[in-house]
Formats: sequence, structure tokens, C-alpha cells
Amino acid sequence: MPVINRKEFEERLEMLSAEVMVEVIDIFNESYPERKQNIQEALSEKDPKKLEFEIHALKNDLSQFGADDLFNNTQLLLEKIRENDSADFEKDANYLIGQIDQELLPELNEWYNKQA
Repeated sequence: MPVINRKEFEERLEMLSAEVMVEVIDIFNESYPERKQNIQEALSEKDPKKLEFEIHALKNDLSQFGADDLFNNTQLLLEKIRENDSADFEKDANYLIGQIDQELLPELNEWYNKQA
């Protein structure tokens, strides 16, 4: 099942243009590996402020793609971090990263490659 809501993605394309979306995807592809590493470091360092910052930035990135479930999962994780409900930070963050790696990136790159 696709992680990107195609209707929302198409609406964003109408607002931005395919050229701008290509640039947005380029920026995401360039910044995501470092963001992922920073999330992992924040988890291993048990640094909730750093984790909150990185997850919030990731949520902003995800808002561009119409990936509703990922966006909502990111928001839920942010709420847990802010409430200091740390029991599932690592599990939730790793699940989120897995979804991005295994679902979002392939979908984005499939669309991206069709633009070339």
C-alpha cells in the first residue's frame, strides 16, 4: 500500500510544479541521511531535546509529500517526547525511519525517476 497519498501529492504538484517538487525531493534525499544519523545519536545519548528538534524537522520535511500516516506518526512521537513519555522513543523512531527507508524513499524516487 502506498505511503504517499496520491491525491495530496498531485495537489502539491499543482501548487508547486514538478520542477520544484524535484528540487524538494533532492533536498530531502541530501538531508535525510544526516537527519537519520542525528536521530540515532539523540536516541543513544538519551537526549530528548535533540530528538525533539530532529523529529520536528523531519515532520516538516514529510509535510511536503502527502505522506499522511508518516506525518501523523511523527506528530505522535513529538507529543510523546514533549510529554517525556520515553518508554517507546527508540521503538517509535526506528519504526518511523524504517517506514521512510522502505516505503517513502522508494515511492519518491520512483516518481522522481519518471521526471528525468
